[in-house]
Amino acid sequence: MSKFKRYLTLLAIVPLLGFMAVSCAPTVPPTGTVEVHVTDPGHSSNVTSINITASAVEIHRAGNEQEQEQNQSEEQEGEWISLNITDSSFDLIALREGGLEQLLAEGNVTAGHYTQIRMTIAKVEVTLNGETKNATVPSNELKFVRPFDIVGGQTTILTLDFDADESVTVTGAGKVIVRPVVTLNVTMPSK
Repeated sequence: MSKFKRYLTLLAIVPLLGFMAVSCAPTVPPTGTVEVHVTDPGHSSNVTSINITASAVEIHRAGNEQEQEQNQSEEQEGEWISLNITDSSFDLIALREGGLEQLLAEGNVTAGHYTQIRMTIAKVEVTLNGETKNATVPSNELKFVRPFDIVGGQTTILTLDFDADESVTVTGAGKVIVRPVVTLNVTMPSK
């Protein structure tokens, strides 16, 4: 083979190798931000404080099959993603009286379709008629099955809207049980 033919062959192969290297590079999916807020805009009662401490907040990313079918009740596919807790404790009555929302958790996660959110509750203290008591929460977990999307480069806000007045039960033996009555509101980024 002459030098000229080798030179032409090399000129043809080099761009092809460069194209192959670029096309084989892993693509990084876009990320978006998710924020979890808590609020209670309800009316007042003889409960003066409901202090909830969360130990974990997670969202469930749909698997490929779930994204296609948008079947949010299955957990076999996909994965649970932990969010960073920004302020683990919140007082529902203080939020209600101040007309406030509090940022509970946030994270930058892969853009895509999500199906659920869950919050693990470490502790609940209720002040009722001036006395603070430890309360129990059945299963120590709040879980919402509701689809939402995270859009690349934008923020999706999930607001846990508590109804404190409907959540507290005092048994005949004086035991305080909190069965949170909560609505999940999803605010998607505007297009």
